[in-house]
Amino acid sequence: MSAVTIDDLPPELMMKIFESLRPEELLIVQDVSTKWQVFARTSSVWETFVYSPETDSSEEDLIAFVEKCPMLKHIRTKNILDKDKIIPAVIKNCYDIHSFCVEFMPSLEISQLEALFEAFPNIDTLLIRIEYHNASEIVDRLSRCTKLKKLILSGQCCRDGVFKPIVDGCPSLEYLSFNGGFPNVSKTDILYVLQNMNDRLSYLRFGFSPITQQIVNLLGTFTKLEDVLLHDATHNHIVDFKPLANIKTLKCLKFESFASEFSEMCRFLDVLFGQPFPLLEKLDICFFHCEYDKTVLQKICQCYPNLKYLRLYGKHPADIKDGFKDICKLQRLESLGFSSSDTIMDDDIESLSRCLKLKELDLRLNHLLTDKTIVHLAKCKALETLDLSYSSITGENLHMVAENLKLLKNLDVKQCKYLDEKNLLALADKMPSLKIIKDGGICFG
Repeated sequence: MSAVTIDDLPPELMMKIFESLRPEELLIVQDVSTKWQVFARTSSVWETFVYSPETDSSEEDLIAFVEKCPMLKHIRTKNILDKDKIIPAVIKNCYDIHSFCVEFMPSLEISQLEALFEAFPNIDTLLIRIEYHNASEIVDRLSRCTKLKKLILSGQCCRDGVFKPIVDGCPSLEYLSFNGGFPNVSKTDILYVLQNMNDRLSYLRFGFSPITQQIVNLLGTFTKLEDVLLHDATHNHIVDFKPLANIKTLKCLKFESFASEFSEMCRFLDVLFGQPFPLLEKLDICFFHCEYDKTVLQKICQCYPNLKYLRLYGKHPADIKDGFKDICKLQRLESLGFSSSDTIMDDDIESLSRCLKLKELDLRLNHLLTDKTIVHLAKCKALETLDLSYSSITGENLHMVAENLKLLKNLDVKQCKYLDEKNLLALADKMPSLKIIKDGGICFG
């Protein structure tokens, strides 16, 4: 009787085994045999896996990956890549790309965009750079994409009416981001989007534009909006934010303001706390020129106990300690950010040790934080990403990171002027897989 091998297992059981593997493992086992290659390439893992290479990856790295991974469906990179190399390689090797988010500079030519859609008719997510010289052609082609659900438009083209065809076309569009410079979309086009897509969009970002009363009023009419980013580039104006409270579907709110008037912040926070958004899970607020009230953290924790993500950037009051004590009440919190503060102290951080689900913590530009902070953070066992750049740590307690934060993947210590290089090297030896970011982008791991 011949020995039974793994290949004798029923196909459905074999598939379950392959679906338990990580993408990098599937790329290895696919070379074992033709049968294994079929299982590796049909695994449901590829439905959700996003190839997002490191920022220092080259065109050759991306090309090498797609050559051995024809089942790849999602590509996302911030790299400035050579479109004349990448587009042909992806078209040649991949057979069903759904998401293509690669920002080329200069932008794609219309012929290259046509080639992408011809090769991959199921593309539903696209990032594309728009420039004045080819904006009309690109937008016209995009408007005929019936399956497009997510569209991120970068670059600068604030000519009136240029984006109108996307609003009138793209029947499946539910995610729209104008993600470029200052400004990258005209007020006329913003208003056209708001007036005609209020029952379609679940995500909206229109970048560095003045937030007017008309814009706020129209946002209040949206019926499906779950995620919105508002960046107010003006300094002195008066807006009543109360219409925003009508968006009952909102799960993620990001608001950035350069307003110099304290009353501007008060009007926004009055809406945030007066009529809380019932589904809100992510909150990201930044007032560059105003100091928060000392009770702002307490009010956030009281009104939004189900937050998973919280960023509060700007000037914090000296007596913020009580607010930090309330953060541990956010039992679902996974990501937290406080930066640019000259008032947050080591003892304030102690409260964070009770945030048991915290995976990501951004404390950059908090100059008063010292090695005692690391003692407190060593209790945050779930941490995967930690930013302590511009702090005053020496690194004498970094051994506690290796001993306690076994899941940590990224540590940023740029511009920590008191940091002892020996302590950092010792940590790198103990945690070789940890990515440590230092000055000038130098990394360990």
